[in-house]
Amino acid sequence: MFKDNWTNILTMKALRHDLKHDLSRGPSYGLGHDLRHDTGHDHGHDLSQDHSNDLRHAIEPHPQGFTIRFEVTPGSSRLQVPSGFNPWRRSLEAKLTEEPTKGRANQQLVEEVARILHLPEGSVEVLSGHKNHRKVVLVRGGSVDEALSLLKI
Repeated sequence: MFKDNWTNILTMKALRHDLKHDLSRGPSYGLGHDLRHDTGHDHGHDLSQDHSNDLRHAIEPHPQGFTIRFEVTPGSSRLQVPSGFNPWRRSLEAKLTEEPTKGRANQQLVEEVARILHLPEGSVEVLSGHKNHRKVVLVRGGSVDEALSLLKI
């Protein structure tokens, strides 16, 4: 009987580990997911797919213009804005070379968004997430459709 209990405990731990692993891959993983094509590197950030419709979820109208949701990775080896799209958080990803000290990463994000959208730096600001990797950037001027075409991944 002791051996059976240990077997049950180890089996339950293995199942719990597998479930956690599947859930970390996204809400639909394991529900009809074809494992034959699984490379083990799919995290929902496929840049080869057309996310132009999805990008609309990261950009929302605002009384002063529009906002863009970002997930920022500071201290990257290269600057890339946007670097991808996270469909679960409905946000653009950005890789910044600046470290998150004294607002340097925030400033770099503002500068890059302004450059990409062909707007003056003063019309772009971090609205929320000043000390978080998830940020909301307010853009004054321009249009959502223009931003979608310029931010196309």
